[in-house]
Amino acid sequence: MEVVQAASQRHMILATLHGPAVSLSVVAVWAMRGPRGYAGAVIGGLDALLPLTAASPNVFVAGDFNASPVFDPTSPPALRFAEISSRLQDAGLVSLWHDRAGEAFGSESCATYHHQWKQEQPFHIDFAFASKALAARCRHFEIGKFDSD
Repeated sequence: MEVVQAASQRHMILATLHGPAVSLSVVAVWAMRGPRGYAGAVIGGLDALLPLTAASPNVFVAGDFNASPVFDPTSPPALRFAEISSRLQDAGLVSLWHDRAGEAFGSESCATYHHQWKQEQPFHIDFAFASKALAARCRHFEIGKFDSD
């Protein structure tokens, strides 16, 4: 594999790899609060990086988004999780967890984060989105439990 393209935004990075059998664009996300909050930081990064993945049939966007519809009631409409998911859907990406579990964003039965390491404060703020071609090749997807290693 050879890296043919790399780009970054604040706390997000894109690497496009080409190999003899497959090409893959990966966007790694580790959202930090910016002037427009966590969702605004993710939206800005996606707006800058997703256009660079348009030519790739295999795209994977994953990481700590620090965002969820459960945080949206006090957010302006342009800075809600729906804006994040809309951009990813417009790019032809699906959430692996939501696609497999059949759950709606904000109604997840499985947490990816427990605030201050407390089991009674569960949130689903980490996501893995894949292009439909790549998602179809995913054989197994799992989120660990609070008490697992």
